[in-house]
Amino acid sequence: MPALSSGPAMPQQAVSLPERFYQERFCAGLDTEIRVGQQRRADCISQTHAIEVVWHDEWKEGIGRALAYSAETGLLPGIVVVCRSDQAYCLKTSLLVRQTMTYHRIGGTLWDCLPINRRLSDCTEWDR
Repeated sequence: MPALSSGPAMPQQAVSLPERFYQERFCAGLDTEIRVGQQRRADCISQTHAIEVVWHDEWKEGIGRALAYSAETGLLPGIVVVCRSDQAYCLKTSLLVRQTMTYHRIGGTLWDCLPINRRLSDCTEWDR
Protein backbone atom coordinates (compact mmCIF):
# COMPACT_ATOMS: atom_id res chain seq x y z
CA MET A 1 0.00 0.00 0.00
CA PRO A 2 1.43 3.40 -0.91
CA ALA A 3 2.06 5.78 1.96
CA LEU A 4 0.94 9.37 1.93
CA SER A 5 4.03 11.48 1.58
CA SER A 6 4.65 15.16 1.67
CA GLY A 7 4.69 16.29 -1.92
CA PRO A 8 3.37 18.73 -4.44
CA ALA A 9 -0.24 19.74 -4.77
CA MET A 10 -2.60 17.45 -6.62
CA PRO A 11 -2.93 18.03 -10.38
CA GLN A 12 -5.87 20.33 -11.16
CA GLN A 13 -7.54 17.65 -13.28
CA ALA A 14 -7.65 15.28 -10.28
CA VAL A 15 -9.35 17.76 -7.97
CA SER A 16 -11.86 18.93 -10.57
CA LEU A 17 -13.54 15.52 -10.72
CA PRO A 18 -16.72 15.26 -8.62
CA GLU A 19 -16.80 13.32 -5.35
CA ARG A 20 -19.21 10.87 -7.02
CA PHE A 21 -16.39 9.77 -9.34
CA TYR A 22 -14.33 8.67 -6.33
CA GLN A 23 -17.32 7.05 -4.64
CA GLU A 24 -17.77 4.86 -7.71
CA ARG A 25 -14.04 4.18 -7.96
CA PHE A 26 -13.42 3.24 -4.33
CA CYS A 27 -16.72 1.38 -3.88
CA ALA A 28 -16.22 -0.78 -6.99
CA GLY A 29 -17.27 -4.35 -6.27
CA LEU A 30 -19.22 -3.39 -3.15
CA ASP A 31 -22.92 -2.74 -2.64
CA THR A 32 -23.45 0.97 -3.29
CA GLU A 33 -25.99 3.61 -2.30
CA ILE A 34 -27.58 1.29 0.25
CA ARG A 35 -30.48 2.72 2.22
CA VAL A 36 -29.76 2.76 5.93
CA GLY A 37 -32.43 4.29 8.10
CA GLN A 38 -35.23 6.41 6.74
CA GLN A 39 -33.34 9.13 4.90
CA ARG A 40 -29.72 7.99 4.65
CA ARG A 41 -27.76 6.08 2.07
CA ALA A 42 -24.34 4.62 2.74
CA ASP A 43 -21.91 5.20 -0.11
CA CYS A 44 -21.01 1.52 0.05
CA ILE A 45 -21.35 -1.56 2.19
CA SER A 46 -18.85 -4.41 2.41
CA GLN A 47 -19.27 -7.62 4.38
CA THR A 48 -17.70 -5.88 7.38
CA HIS A 49 -18.05 -2.10 6.91
CA ALA A 50 -20.58 0.65 6.26
CA ILE A 51 -18.48 3.15 4.30
CA GLU A 52 -18.65 6.89 3.65
CA VAL A 53 -16.46 8.50 0.96
CA VAL A 54 -15.53 12.15 1.59
CA TRP A 55 -13.01 14.80 0.63
CA HIS A 56 -10.23 15.21 3.20
CA ASP A 57 -11.62 18.55 4.37
CA GLU A 58 -15.01 16.94 5.12
CA TRP A 59 -13.62 14.25 7.44
CA LYS A 60 -15.70 15.32 10.46
CA GLU A 61 -18.93 14.87 8.56
CA GLY A 62 -17.59 11.59 7.17
CA ILE A 63 -16.96 10.16 10.62
CA GLY A 64 -20.45 11.16 11.73
CA ARG A 65 -22.09 9.56 8.71
CA ALA A 66 -20.02 6.37 8.99
CA LEU A 67 -20.97 6.08 12.68
CA ALA A 68 -24.66 6.58 11.84
CA TYR A 69 -24.48 3.90 9.12
CA SER A 70 -22.67 1.60 11.52
CA ALA A 71 -25.38 2.03 14.14
CA GLU A 72 -28.08 1.22 11.59
CA THR A 73 -26.35 -1.81 10.05
CA GLY A 74 -24.30 -3.31 12.88
CA LEU A 75 -21.23 -3.13 10.63
CA LEU A 76 -17.95 -1.39 11.43
CA PRO A 77 -17.70 2.25 10.35
CA GLY A 78 -15.45 2.93 7.39
CA ILE A 79 -14.35 6.28 6.05
CA VAL A 80 -12.58 6.84 2.76
CA VAL A 81 -10.82 10.22 2.83
CA VAL A 82 -9.87 11.47 -0.64
CA CYS A 83 -7.08 14.05 -0.80
CA ARG A 84 -7.81 17.00 -3.06
CA SER A 85 -5.08 19.31 -1.84
CA ASP A 86 -1.41 19.36 -0.98
CA GLN A 87 -0.38 15.91 0.24
CA ALA A 88 1.28 17.36 3.36
CA TYR A 89 -2.03 18.96 4.35
CA CYS A 90 -3.86 15.70 3.69
CA LEU A 91 -1.36 13.85 5.87
CA LYS A 92 -2.15 16.24 8.73
CA THR A 93 -5.85 15.59 8.17
CA SER A 94 -5.25 11.84 8.28
CA LEU A 95 -3.50 12.23 11.62
CA LEU A 96 -6.48 14.21 12.96
CA VAL A 97 -8.88 11.48 11.86
CA ARG A 98 -6.75 8.80 13.52
CA GLN A 99 -6.40 10.85 16.72
CA THR A 100 -10.16 11.35 16.86
CA MET A 101 -10.90 7.67 16.29
CA THR A 102 -8.35 6.64 18.91
CA TYR A 103 -9.40 9.19 21.53
CA HIS A 104 -13.06 8.24 21.24
CA ARG A 105 -12.28 4.54 20.87
CA ILE A 106 -14.04 4.35 17.53
CA GLY A 107 -13.41 0.97 15.97
CA GLY A 108 -13.38 0.91 12.21
CA THR A 109 -11.21 1.63 9.22
CA LEU A 110 -9.81 4.76 7.62
CA TRP A 111 -8.63 4.65 4.03
CA ASP A 112 -6.43 7.55 2.92
CA CYS A 113 -6.79 7.83 -0.83
CA LEU A 114 -5.11 9.94 -3.45
CA PRO A 115 -6.75 10.78 -6.78
CA ILE A 116 -4.15 8.57 -8.49
CA ASN A 117 -5.29 5.48 -6.54
CA ARG A 118 -7.34 3.24 -8.83
CA ARG A 119 -9.09 1.10 -6.20
CA LEU A 120 -9.64 1.00 -2.47
CA SER A 121 -6.88 -1.58 -2.02
CA ASP A 122 -4.39 0.98 -3.44
CA CYS A 123 -5.15 3.41 -0.61
CA THR A 124 -3.37 3.55 2.75
CA GLU A 125 -5.49 1.62 5.23
CA TRP A 126 -5.59 2.22 8.98
CA ASP A 127 -7.61 -0.04 11.27
CA ARG A 128 -8.50 0.78 14.83
